Amino acid sequence: MLLDEISKLGGRTRRLDADGLKDALVDLIQVETIRKATLWQTTELQALGVLEILAGLGVEIVPSQAGKDALARCDLGVTGVEMALPETGTLVLRASPERSRAVSLLPRVHLALVRPANLRADLETVLREMRTDPYFVFVTGPSRTADIELTVTIGVHGPQVLYSITPRHLR
Repeated sequence: MLLDEISKLGGRTRRLDADGLKDALVDLIQVETIRKATLWQTTELQALGVLEILAGLGVEIVPSQAGKDALARCDLGVTGVEMALPETGTLVLRASPERSRAVSLLPRVHLALVRPANLRADLETVLREMRTDPYFVFVTGPSRTADIELTVTIGVHGPQVLYSITPRHLR
């Protein structure tokens, strides 16, 4: 249901087998012409080997602590997800020193890796879990904005493209 809702919002989704992450990243790099990427410095992404895969495919890695100008010049930002709401296709990202909000907001393409354990029943549950930590980003599809004439533009205030990948072997 989550991936269906993300797709309805214009996001691109994939459910992967354990060894499918590299192939998915190869496809993403080719389709989106990825040359520079930044990613969260979390144990989850390290365990998946995302940095090594991207670097091995010739993608320049920009540290997530680099300035906002450097992150905005990245083609791809890779994050995990703290929580996800299947009903709306919303991804909830917790910000911290190793989980910069800018990684999900400044590059033109955002890749979010979602685990089944991230799913929550409703917004009330999410808000209850957020009480002690106010630094979160809610992502519901690619960034959209409209002018006074209601002309919708994608990617003005955030990523133009959202990819959501669910590796099956993650719990």
